Amino acid sequence: MDGLTFKVANEVEFRKSTEQNFVEWGGKLPFPVYYERQARQIPLYAKYNYRSFVIVDEKSEDMKASCEVVGNLCVYCVVEKAVVGEVKEGLNFGVASVFVAEHNRGKGYGKLLIGQLYKQFKDERKCVFSDLYSDIDPKFYNQFGWKHIFAPEATIHTDSFVFQPPQHFQTIDIKEGNIEDICNQDKEHIKVDILQKAKEFSGKGDRVVVVSQVCTPEKMGFSMVRSVTYSSTLGYPKPTRFGVKIQTDKDFWFILWEHYFNKEYLKVLRMRYPRNDATVFQTLLHHAVLEAK
Repeated sequence: MDGLTFKVANEVEFRKSTEQNFVEWGGKLPFPVYYERQARQIPLYAKYNYRSFVIVDEKSEDMKASCEVVGNLCVYCVVEKAVVGEVKEGLNFGVASVFVAEHNRGKGYGKLLIGQLYKQFKDERKCVFSDLYSDIDPKFYNQFGWKHIFAPEATIHTDSFVFQPPQHFQTIDIKEGNIEDICNQDKEHIKVDILQKAKEFSGKGDRVVVVSQVCTPEKMGFSMVRSVTYSSTLGYPKPTRFGVKIQTDKDFWFILWEHYFNKEYLKVLRMRYPRNDATVFQTLLHHAVLEAK
């Protein structure tokens, strides 16, 4: 770290790091729109400690590496041997936009950034866990404490999806006005699920932490911002529906999605459905396919 500083980026440094990674991730957006989209994360995630970190050369002020840390709500339960603790709310820190400019690559700055970031998280003692998505070799992040978890994905081609949902399900569109209620209801269900799963681990090890991310109104808010930004820039109709809900006397089931207009697909963010009723799953998926079309 001789001559280098690891710190939270100020406004000027945040803009500079955004200018650098725009080349990689700007896609079809002009830079002013891309920057505005990135900057809107700051107030949305302020309560969850959103920050942009940089490594800067103290003399030349050259930015060697940068990343974003997006805080999010999580629910967790600690199992100590046979004792199941209470279910609590906490923070998880998602690491995003890890970037090293091309002229600085191969010099160890990315490794230095991630190492400092891991130390920062441990020293702060604020987060339950940290997650990140990367398309590079996971061994790079494993050396700092992150562990690779296989996360399978499935792609549905809308032309080949022919399921017709049963008529007795009444669905409610999820829009900006009711998304907060959906997220809050889901959080309470997650707490029940976490406790049940924690009990399964009772007596099976010295210490187990059962944890789940929560899809918060803030997280969905940024998804909406991103979708609307791309739709207006690329000439698509403004999206107004971000999922559907099925309400029953005893429970509710739902699907949440995000419009990726820049890549021309719809991404399912979260689903809640009964494991013993395939028709609910198919009905929710049917609405997602209709939205994608």
